[in-house]
Amino acid sequence: MKEERKVVDNFDVERYLAVFLEEVEEHLQNLEEGLVSLEKDPQNEELIQALFRSFHTIKGSSGSMGFTRLSGLAHTLENVLDRVRNRELEITPSLVDLLLKGVDMIRAFKEGIAQTSQEPDLDFGEVEALLKQFLGDNASGQPVSQGKAKSSSSNEVAGEKKRVSEGKRYRVKVFLHKDCSMKGVRAYLVLNRLQELGAQILFAEPPIAELEKENFGESFIVEVLFPGEAEEIRSAVLGVAEVEKA
Repeated sequence: MKEERKVVDNFDVERYLAVFLEEVEEHLQNLEEGLVSLEKDPQNEELIQALFRSFHTIKGSSGSMGFTRLSGLAHTLENVLDRVRNRELEITPSLVDLLLKGVDMIRAFKEGIAQTSQEPDLDFGEVEALLKQFLGDNASGQPVSQGKAKSSSSNEVAGEKKRVSEGKRYRVKVFLHKDCSMKGVRAYLVLNRLQELGAQILFAEPPIAELEKENFGESFIVEVLFPGEAEEIRSAVLGVAEVEKA
């Protein structure tokens, strides 16, 4: 009997596994090429930002698919890049080598998932421990500044919720490519990307259940509550493959 996979936000995860794997592969290629380039050009802020976004996207999409260990690994790698872009860590050959080992582990997870549709039981404890050294006392890295660690107090959480509740309403019309395959997948990924950005989904037109069934043409509308600017939303939506414009 086939194992029943969980449904995330009313979307059947099993249906979207192929698209998930395809997008992870795309990000892996970007990460492998980008990290090699970063070692040669460690001050390239645009490249650092792109690498951060790739780890962030893998973290979010794997979490949405229920692959919690993969999401956790990507989250640790994302945190290291966050320290780099905030100038708290310098890019060194040893750090790049460690990040590439982390990318190799993500690839191993991806290949295991491709074979069985399940998250493989891989041991990445050594890589994760080394990464956390950079996030802790930076014993193996080169700290640039001694900024205070961010706290996650209840006041900050409440403040974040307040900022979202006080955000502006945006009505986003998303256009998919005419030859887009699996439109329901793309709609799901757009909604997921908006939630990762911190937007609150108010409603969709057609409704989410109809988006899943692909009962729509080449476009759909999402209304969100978001404390940031419209360009942030547009950039997030355009980051989904096969979205033509928004």
